[in-house]
Amino acid sequence: MAVATLTSKGQITIPKEIRDSLDLRAGDKIEFNLEGGRLMALKRKTTRIEDVAGILSKYVTKTYSIKEMDEAVAEIFRQKYNK
Repeated sequence: MAVATLTSKGQITIPKEIRDSLDLRAGDKIEFNLEGGRLMALKRKTTRIEDVAGILSKYVTKTYSIKEMDEAVAEIFRQKYNK
């Protein structure tokens, strides 16, 4: 059983074995619930950019430069606001 100590500021450090088993990393969100007098801590499902990087690459047929994207956005604004 893993044990953590509550600090005077109300903080705890999640033991390493728990962090590792849940793949917890800095910035992850943890949800706390009370159920029947018990504290439940649940890892919130978050998606990290490194986990999804390249996932849509098989659908990319053409790449665009920043200049081309800026021009496309400007054209859409012109069409929408210069009626």
